[in-house]
Amino acid sequence: SIDFLFRVLISSNAEAPEMTILISEKNIISLNNQIISPNELENKLKKLLNNKHIDEVLIKADGNAKSGTLSKVIKIIRNSGIKRAAIVTKNKI
Repeated sequence: SIDFLFRVLISSNAEAPEMTILISEKNIISLNNQIISPNELENKLKKLLNNKHIDEVLIKADGNAKSGTLSKVIKIIRNSGIKRAAIVTKNKI
């Protein structure tokens, strides 16, 4: 069993882990500033983990993004073998 720890941060600043996944207001996912589909994200993460050990990923989610998109990204990260994710959101005003 993978010990998966989430640190939820309500802020716009966080320590910079090795990788950043963005979820836009329109639920568009990007990995390291490149737009990517959920299926491509899973394949890319697995490929990256074959070449490099990644302890933590940063998820930056727009406050207006659907929670289902965030849940899907979390599941993909967990399935890839990454142990920790920091989730950063901006508060809705």
